[in-house]
Amino acid sequence: MGWIGSNNELMHVLRTFGVDRDEDGKFHVDGKIVSFMGMGEEMVVDDDAVAYIEGKPHNICHMLEQTSYGLKVKVF
Repeated sequence: MGWIGSNNELMHVLRTFGVDRDEDGKFHVDGKIVSFMGMGEEMVVDDDAVAYIEGKPHNICHMLEQTSYGLKVKVF
């Protein structure tokens, strides 16, 4: 299962969990994270997406499921 919710909610969760950042300050993530309809406000996160915390991969959807943000969705 994937996730859909606001970009602000996603960024807040990544900050809260202390996701590593690259030299440009961007979060170190891999996998499919896309803007719904290309507008940049609503984001869709595939279940295979990971964020790195102290260099170790962690499933982003699992992080998001621990909040009341967004919705679980089936991502095709």
